[in-house]
Amino acid sequence: MDALDARMLDLMDDVSVPDGERLPLLTEREARAAVQLLRHFAETGGSGAEAAGHLAAALARRLPSGA
Repeated sequence: MDALDARMLDLMDDVSVPDGERLPLLTEREARAAVQLLRHFAETGGSGAEAAGHLAAALARRLPSGA
């Protein structure tokens, strides 16, 4: 894990506290696009790839199932 992964994973752990306030900031289509982009970064490797995969998985779990 590189420094970028460590920083990003620390940030994600801070905001994933169950008591944390969630804000409706984007549409479902935008969220799905963000997950796809994060998965791309995770698959290509490099700095931040581990954090990108972690965040993609966390966001994908919150998306409604379906098309």
